[in-house]
Amino acid sequence: MNIRSVLCLGVVLFALAGAAAAKEPSLCVAADSSFGDALEEISSQFTGTTGCRVEVLRGESAALADQLLAGGRADVYFPSDAESIDRLREKGIVDVALARNIVVVERDGQDPAYLRAVVLAGAENRLQAMAFLDFLVSEPARGVFSAHGFALP
Repeated sequence: MNIRSVLCLGVVLFALAGAAAAKEPSLCVAADSSFGDALEEISSQFTGTTGCRVEVLRGESAALADQLLAGGRADVYFPSDAESIDRLREKGIVDVALARNIVVVERDGQDPAYLRAVVLAGAENRLQAMAFLDFLVSEPARGVFSAHGFALP
């Protein structure tokens, strides 16, 4: 091979490597800050199991809902209240068929509340988002939530 062929081959391999890296599956999860460390640990487990990188956007549930209503992008939404999901559902942003009860919150004098995670209707990575919801209710994830003091359904 001459030097020109080697250089061309190098350019092609570099371009292919860039294309492969660009196609690496990823997922964006908008979650209430209260799930913080537990969700980071679970996301790391999910990445190790599936190869899908997870970016967790933390914030207060209502503020995250406002961002999503204003056009912000995420694949999964995991708030600490049902009202935030209801707001998004009313605007058609939540895929109502793709929701999972994840943890239970005890409230003084009231029935326990189930906190859900949902796939968003415009999810760019829908299959990964569905897999992440399933992973959130898996035994490894349940163990993490429990270790961080969350009650499980």
